[in-house]
Amino acid sequence: MPVALRQLLALVGDGHTSLQLPADVDRLPIGLFRFEDGLRIIRTTAGQEDLLGARILAIGRVAADEAERRVDALVPPENRWAPLVATPHFIVRRDVLDYFDLIEPEGEALLDLELPDGTLRSVSVAFGPRPQTGAWRHAGGAPPLWQQAPDESLFWRPLDDGTLYVNFRGYDGLGKKIVELMAEIDRAQPVRVVFDMRDNGGGDFKLFRRIVLPEITGRD
Repeated sequence: MPVALRQLLALVGDGHTSLQLPADVDRLPIGLFRFEDGLRIIRTTAGQEDLLGARILAIGRVAADEAERRVDALVPPENRWAPLVATPHFIVRRDVLDYFDLIEPEGEALLDLELPDGTLRSVSVAFGPRPQTGAWRHAGGAPPLWQQAPDESLFWRPLDDGTLYVNFRGYDGLGKKIVELMAEIDRAQPVRVVFDMRDNGGGDFKLFRRIVLPEITGRD
């Protein structure tokens, strides 16, 4: 079973020794993010907007922190950030929840929630194919900045406080894009530049060192 094999490989403790789980697996139509107070629903599909912002207290009557602990076993423990980023993506998959005994086989997911107004609620959520990008409804109305431009491997946005936000997801076309980025930095003279790499799955970091770092370190 792919989930079991991924769990085994995670014991190696190396982020580059792993197994990509199948993409064509049913998922819950919710997106999660790990905040200081736990997992919260930050996006849903149409018809479930009332769940936006809810904090997950339990999955299948298993406390949320225990459910996270189980699913963390799929993530090589290289650092504390790895499971914080990866586990919310795994924990909505049917195969993962089934493997860790968090749902009944072929059943729906029972979620105990605390809604933003403090109301407690239990809901059964059905699995289905991965929603298309345009199908999501977001807690803030629009996708958060780090989830915008999902097809771009490198994009940037100026922020009101003088920060230039840069989302670095991948290495496709890096040479050309980094030239454009540095031209924007020279033109705008931002107070600071922030690189967000939470969705960067890795690649040829030597390319980053050869192309990106000299451009960055060559500027004050």
